[in-house]
Amino acid sequence: MTPGLSLPELLNAPLWHAFSVATALHLLAAVSVALHCLRRPREPRSLLLWLFVVLSFPFVGGLLYLMFGINNVPSKAWDKAVSDRRLDPGRPGPAPRPPRIYSEKAVPAANTALPAALQPLNSLLEHLYPDFPLLPGNRVTPLLEPPRALEAMLDAIRGARHHVHLQTYILGDDPVGRRFMALLEEKARAGVNVRVLFDAFGSARARARRLLALTGRAPNLRVIPFTQVNPLRRQFQVNLRNHRKILVVDGRSAFTGGVNLHNAYGPPASVRDAHFALSGPVVLQLQYTFLCDWFYMSGEPAPALLSPAHFPLPHAGGPAFARVLNAGSAEFPRRYEDALFALSAASARRLWIATPYFIPTDEMLRALRNAALRGIDVRVLVPGKNNHLYVQCASRASYAELLSAGARVFERNPPFTHAKLLLSDNAAVLFGSANLDTRSLRLNYETSCLAFDPALAAAIEGYFNAEFHDAREILPDAWQRRPLRQRMLENFCTLFNPVL
Repeated sequence: MTPGLSLPELLNAPLWHAFSVATALHLLAAVSVALHCLRRPREPRSLLLWLFVVLSFPFVGGLLYLMFGINNVPSKAWDKAVSDRRLDPGRPGPAPRPPRIYSEKAVPAANTALPAALQPLNSLLEHLYPDFPLLPGNRVTPLLEPPRALEAMLDAIRGARHHVHLQTYILGDDPVGRRFMALLEEKARAGVNVRVLFDAFGSARARARRLLALTGRAPNLRVIPFTQVNPLRRQFQVNLRNHRKILVVDGRSAFTGGVNLHNAYGPPASVRDAHFALSGPVVLQLQYTFLCDWFYMSGEPAPALLSPAHFPLPHAGGPAFARVLNAGSAEFPRRYEDALFALSAASARRLWIATPYFIPTDEMLRALRNAALRGIDVRVLVPGKNNHLYVQCASRASYAELLSAGARVFERNPPFTHAKLLLSDNAAVLFGSANLDTRSLRLNYETSCLAFDPALAAAIEGYFNAEFHDAREILPDAWQRRPLRQRMLENFCTLFNPVL
């Protein structure tokens, strides 16, 4: 009690009144957050975490919840799904169905054309992805050195005659980004229609105004950011990032994988990554994926986007059966995660995974454990030194459960590895932009391709073996003896995993 003040005088003091009002507002904010969280089904961990934040950080916690905690994912995902339907409203039958613009030109593979061991997996994927059927006659070329991948994409752009459609998560304001944009502007001035879509969050450092200014200098070039954030409409959700990396040239050749368009691949940086060149009917699926995102953000008329010139009759490019497996909140709930379950369950001999960010959902971790317990050679390859310290710590929190089931974990020696790959047995290869973490599985817009091709699988097996050779295997006994402080840090970092 303040000397010289009686209790009644203290209760009437202005400072005490201000403290009482602040406390009441603080408690009101906590109750409001709790009630708001209970409006829709939500993970208990999410509710408890946000209550902790709001109670522990007066006013700041409420502001953080307003910016990051309000779950606009379902409504924004619904907006995107409706937009995708509006792009091609004339699809026959109930949704989802393959878009007419490419299903009339790309003949799906008959299930009997696949090896018998792959037919059950493909049948399940047909139910998950009826709008992206398995297509034969594709050529898939791995580009496992990022500088080579960048040069191959630049060469493809140089050869463009009608259009270039480019989508990336990071478009850097650096030598790589400027080189791409200069070439795209040159092609646009030569009469090629160029559309560039970059993620506003991932490319925040790219000085977007400078890039957007290019649209005024080249009549056939449009550059727009992808974003579902609008503070003026109280839409602060920043989870819905467009993480896709797609390049389509003239509707005949395409590229996808993990490579962003920035100066991270050397010199002086030397990030490792995996990208792929594709030709054949599957290019039309990548084209349609790009145009759905472009239509949503640009509002360009659908007839202009669904032009036959964007979907030419494909030439058989090679021996691979391939299909696109998109992920994202607008792509039907968790179907990409279900596809990974199917791949895990269908693996009869091995399941090798490379990912830079390994923070699996509980369900995905259980699927990997079950595969290992069945005797499958399950291996997970992650960077030995991650570019995000908290991600590395959170990843390591999952090691014990994998190791106890007989799976093997490898931490690849520097430089940082950004490749996202999955190899199942001797035929199935999954590649694209999706990491094995909650953000990619349930929040981001992602694009992956699944290809069945023994020659491609052999090449990826060679890549994995080289990576394992340059990695440190985590041994179960040594891992159990790691210091307690390390375990506590790992478990603490899992709290930063996105929650809904």
